[in-house]
Amino acid sequence: MLFGNLSNFDFLTEAEKQPMLEQAMLAKAGTSGATLIKVAHTLVFINAFSSALGREPDSMWPMPRGCAAFLIKSEHARATTGGSASRGGATVGDGFRKTLTFMRDNLGFPIDLDGSLIAGAAPSAKASGGRRSLAATCSPRFYFLLETVASDPNASLVRRFYARSLLLAALNGIRVQDAVRLSFFWDEIKADAFVRGRVSMTKDGEPMDIFAPAEGIMGPLTWLGEHLRQIETTCGGIAFPRWEGIWGYKSNLDKGDVLKVEVASKDEIRAALHSIVSASPLGWTAALRKELGFKGHSMHGSFSDVTRWISESPVFPFSVAAGLSNGFSVMDWCEPGHWRRDARGTSDPTAPTPRAGGPSNAAAPPGAGARRNLMDFSYSRGEGRLGEQGAQLSVRSRFMSLLRAAHKHMNSPWQELPDGPLGL
Repeated sequence: MLFGNLSNFDFLTEAEKQPMLEQAMLAKAGTSGATLIKVAHTLVFINAFSSALGREPDSMWPMPRGCAAFLIKSEHARATTGGSASRGGATVGDGFRKTLTFMRDNLGFPIDLDGSLIAGAAPSAKASGGRRSLAATCSPRFYFLLETVASDPNASLVRRFYARSLLLAALNGIRVQDAVRLSFFWDEIKADAFVRGRVSMTKDGEPMDIFAPAEGIMGPLTWLGEHLRQIETTCGGIAFPRWEGIWGYKSNLDKGDVLKVEVASKDEIRAALHSIVSASPLGWTAALRKELGFKGHSMHGSFSDVTRWISESPVFPFSVAAGLSNGFSVMDWCEPGHWRRDARGTSDPTAPTPRAGGPSNAAAPPGAGARRNLMDFSYSRGEGRLGEQGAQLSVRSRFMSLLRAAHKHMNSPWQELPDGPLGL
């Protein structure tokens, strides 16, 4: 299907076609090949459907509009009947429709997906609840826990290792889904003073550099150098490796005793995260995690959420250093989540609004203003650039200083803080 009419390519041998096909598929694979995995699952589903009708799989192609609509509608009905997902399966039908669209537009599958019949087969993701985040902001107790386990010489090998890697990821706003592609490395100037790393590819399809001071709420991360050496020498440079141990090691890190030179899957990283927070002294059960909205995605937007909550010119019930009293600006809110990365965006919180009575900008394409405003961002990140690094370090350092001041003001052990994002 990718080659179109194969008769036009009779001069190509199978050996010549194979690398071309591989490159074409890799270009459309999505992060971690997730998109192609969805396509494979969809093809299995379509083949099973044709078998249930007593027909050959090839008889489904080309797929007429009515058949595509029936499949989308059936998937929506199946998922929403007793669905237990975060939205009760309401977005599954729309996801199936998007996969069929991807197959048609990028892989050449002959599927008729035009018209209101397809649009009405299942509600869109927006109609099913939109893009509102279902992952809540992390409780300060979560960060205290990771720091405590990361510094505990009596913690098991795998538990301490994962607490350290998760803390470094959390301090940089990295979600679990991106942790599988995250690497840490030494800072060239101050090896133990900064956390540096790179996500090889994020959801926008580009790499992302990360920078943070080597400090948590409880103080400097004195173990950073030791952890980076362990990643290099034991795990082959992998920040989140697979682990092995006695029976039950997959869900209980204390039963693991060997770190492997293999990248853990996002499900394995999530299992490690749950193992750490479910143990003493935090003891978060699955029911409590659900109540708190604690997910693998929570680490991504937590700092941005709290800096926005603090906002500009806040009033603190305790004394703070002069450099902290101004709070956080709109631009500061974006830094912890690594936002403003997509120049195709149609809105920018810092973009100037047109002056009343001023000249019309109706001819400008959507997102033009945002693209101009994002040039300063694009030209201040990457090799040989300093802007992104400076902004990241500044916001994260000020934020940690405020959290330390707040905890000192409360004058109570972190174990006694309430759960939830307002623990401080």
